[in-house]
Amino acid sequence: MSGFAFSPQFSQRWLATSDSIKTAIINELDDIHTLLQRDTDIDTFQFRVNNLHDEVETIIVKERQAEAERIAKEQALQRLEQERLERERQAKLEQERREQEALQKQIEARLEAERLEKELLAKQARIDNVKQDIIDSLSKKLDDYFDEKMDALRQEMQAWLTAEVDKQLQEKLQEQN
Repeated sequence: MSGFAFSPQFSQRWLATSDSIKTAIINELDDIHTLLQRDTDIDTFQFRVNNLHDEVETIIVKERQAEAERIAKEQALQRLEQERLERERQAKLEQERREQEALQKQIEARLEAERLEKELLAKQARIDNVKQDIIDSLSKKLDDYFDEKMDALRQEMQAWLTAEVDKQLQEKLQEQN
């Protein structure tokens, strides 16, 4: 009996072969083994597959179609995932833009409020200055008025005092005479 060894290429190819092709080949080998048995009737024997080559070709075509469909589905899923991610990215960008706009509006409102507050403070300072000017002016006028009235009152009092002194002096002199 001679020895038989499979080449490494055969082992690699066999391991890389799909299960359905392996099954077809094994079935063919089983059919050949059955055919070689002494008790097998050659006239009535039928192989499970009429033409192994055509069967393998059909399996290869189906597997390639299935692989192409799998790849197409995978690519479609990847496209869908990319589209979903792009929509999410766009939604995030839109949300960030809205948040940025809202923040910008808040900053603008705060700056406007600060500007109005400064403007109000400046107006209040001008009003306070005008008020102080009016107070100072009226105080000066009141001081001048009171000074005039006090001078007039002092002069009147001086005149009254002089008149009273003269009158009492006259009365005293008349009493002494």
